[in-house]
Amino acid sequence: MKVMPSVTELVPLYQDMATFLTVRADCHGIATISKSLNVVTFPTFIFFRGGVEVERIMGHERIVEKLVRTLAAHIKDSDKMAHSKRKHRIRLENAIAAGLQVPLEEEPDDRGELEWTWDQEQCGESMRIEKEGMLVIMRDSEDDGDSIQWEYSRNNRTDWKEFSPEISKGLERSYKVGQIYSDGYVNVGEVSLWPHSVHIGTYEVSGFYCSWNSSGDGAYVRRRGDHLQVPHEENYLSKEQKDREMKDQQSGDKD
Repeated sequence: MKVMPSVTELVPLYQDMATFLTVRADCHGIATISKSLNVVTFPTFIFFRGGVEVERIMGHERIVEKLVRTLAAHIKDSDKMAHSKRKHRIRLENAIAAGLQVPLEEEPDDRGELEWTWDQEQCGESMRIEKEGMLVIMRDSEDDGDSIQWEYSRNNRTDWKEFSPEISKGLERSYKVGQIYSDGYVNVGEVSLWPHSVHIGTYEVSGFYCSWNSSGDGAYVRRRGDHLQVPHEENYLSKEQKDREMKDQQSGDKD
């Protein structure tokens, strides 16, 4: 019961790619489920794909970190579209069962939903095409390359706060040498941070998650500031970002 709040915070991160189910078999008299799945320790987290168990985690030690690593290892790019199509079919089936007239619609295509994002906190003059839409980036015209901010949000990415200067500097050092990507996690002070669904933009790198070692509380994390090419980030770059950086590099070589 102590770890469930932290575990529950992971659900919004992956609910479009995986289905989560909680079974309180120990207190609801349905021990047959525990017996059939050979569950002998609480909590036990079992990962299924297509009804077949692929991995399980037992116990609560560093459970959030273990869950994120396991999800990242098993989730595929196609899972989000598969879940979207499944929800679409369920909506149609429910409408038909209720006797409603439903139009013949095509299932969602592989492009997914496009979102337009406007960040009012920044000021500037550049607009770039980013993953799943256009990101409008507004920044000061002055060169403030040293003003890198590492921020966290416990409220589903709606209320962002800056880390302490010591933690921010430690995270930035680990980021510059590529340790976050190569090791899959870093420990800075009382904070453990790891990537889970990284999106690298021109001015913002999002998709990190962290927990405080003392309390186990979790939060979303982002890095704000001009994009810096770092080792091992190539696995997280979108095709558009790779093409753009290649063009920028070629242009720099010509200069």
